[in-house]
Amino acid sequence: MKQFSQMANLYFLLLTLMECIPAISDSGGYPVLAFPLSFVVGMSMIKDIYEDYNRHQSDKEENNRKSLVLKPDYGRHLDAEEPADSSKASVFVPTFWKDIQVGSIVKVYENEYFPCDLVVLNSSLPKGMCYVETKNLDGETNLKHKLADKEAIKLAQNDLQVLRNFSVAEIECEKENASIYTFAGQLKVKGTMCPIDIENVLLRGSSLRNTEWIYGVAVYTGHDTKVMMNSTNSKTKQSKIEKESNWYIVMTIIIQIAISLQAAIFASVWSYQNRDQGFWYLELQESMTGESVTKSLTVSICVNFGKWFMNLMNFVSISLLVSLEMVKFVQG
Repeated sequence: MKQFSQMANLYFLLLTLMECIPAISDSGGYPVLAFPLSFVVGMSMIKDIYEDYNRHQSDKEENNRKSLVLKPDYGRHLDAEEPADSSKASVFVPTFWKDIQVGSIVKVYENEYFPCDLVVLNSSLPKGMCYVETKNLDGETNLKHKLADKEAIKLAQNDLQVLRNFSVAEIECEKENASIYTFAGQLKVKGTMCPIDIENVLLRGSSLRNTEWIYGVAVYTGHDTKVMMNSTNSKTKQSKIEKESNWYIVMTIIIQIAISLQAAIFASVWSYQNRDQGFWYLELQESMTGESVTKSLTVSICVNFGKWFMNLMNFVSISLLVSLEMVKFVQG
């Protein structure tokens, strides 16, 4: 459907269908325009397929990025007592972004992008502060600061504390929405209720800056993230030349229809008036009644209109369309 949103393609598709009607076809009922039209549409389709493939590869690369995610089964084998060197104990494993689920606890390091929308639990800076760059969201290059709740900070001092304290924590929050400036929810951990607002949320599409690391819990993933909720489907783009060409083609078709209709009426009426001079058109006979003459004239006008319309099809040159598509294909 995208290919036939262009008026030229739609026009030549109509001519191709009309060529299949033997009574008006100038090619014996064979759609000879089908080949150049298929060539034009095929060139555009190849270009669109190539662009879609590049987008698919970009999406695949994005989904196959990795972040450190807390091992879900690690707590089953954890000893009751915390090791003395618990700050260096690793309970996080690299995980593809596409496999991160709501409730997963993620550890992000400096200059890394956030794989989903996260509620920050703690950071390497005092008071759970961290700095994020949001230029991919709002175009602003200045760094913004985010804060963790003070109660959550006490329970997320290192990897093992995060595992022990937040494996059974709960988050209640609003339904996914497109607002990147608001958030409301609460975190329930160890019997403590921690209120959460947008100051505690790290959005996908932003990155960690001037902060060594942060802990965060995923609240929205995939298409539910705020950046994805704000994205729209790509629209068909047309250049100024294409828009003007569509308008010129519409005007040309109107002129072509007017000329064809005028010629068809004149030819049909003249043929009937001169039928007694040996010029027989569609077997119009002198013995016809008024009703049959009217029907025959109507058929004659329709057939003549189709023939004239086909004869004037060079008003819009398909060779020009082929040349334009080849140029756009090579440039693309």
